Amino acid sequence: MRNILIIDNHLQKFCNKCSVFREDVRAKYDVAVRAHDDLPKKLDDYSHVVLTGGGGRVSMDDPTLPHLQKLIRQAVREEIPILGVCFGHQMIAAALEGSDAIESYVNPETGWFRMTRHGESRLLAGLPHNFYAFEHHHDDVVSLPKGFIITASSARCKIEAYEHKLLNIYGVQFHPEISKRTAKTIITQHITRHLPSNWLGRHERGRMPFSRHIGEVIFENFYATERPKKKATSKK
Repeated sequence: MRNILIIDNHLQKFCNKCSVFREDVRAKYDVAVRAHDDLPKKLDDYSHVVLTGGGGRVSMDDPTLPHLQKLIRQAVREEIPILGVCFGHQMIAAALEGSDAIESYVNPETGWFRMTRHGESRLLAGLPHNFYAFEHHHDDVVSLPKGFIITASSARCKIEAYEHKLLNIYGVQFHPEISKRTAKTIITQHITRHLPSNWLGRHERGRMPFSRHIGEVIFENFYATERPKKKATSKK
């Protein structure tokens, strides 16, 4: 049985649909809300760590960010599979490379954008070379720590997805968990608030290119990874 730690990075409200991050995997899961600074100090009982998106930014003067970065580095040391989504994707890079790895975007992105895969990827295996994914972000990752590779990019964003060459550490700037209904709501809010039109993603034939398959494949691949078992120490 998997026991998944889902870290909710929403600042103003709880993540009511955090269960979507485990999809149909039979697993227990816990949600630790970063805004409340109640992150666990021990990770022994967890098989996977998921860092959600949210309203925060790495550049914010938020006293909880160092705690989150500390947890990420701890999970890396203990070789727990990690998946970061949007803000979570940025926080992994910042925790391992430094805050300079993140830059404010000239044109924030909202909507559907065309992704292009690069090379082999354990997380994106089974997805087409090109696919559409939903994005909603103001910052992006511009550099990666040693040992990481870029696995997907878009016309606007160079690092849409990354992963470590050996360890099960993954990040995606887009939102594989988002539903068609939620995506439509976010786009509608963008339009009614009269935000810049060049922030909106365009897609072919004016239709919403939603595909549940994208999220299903990514989560299935992530949860198929396993945390190495601790070697038993022999008593002399």
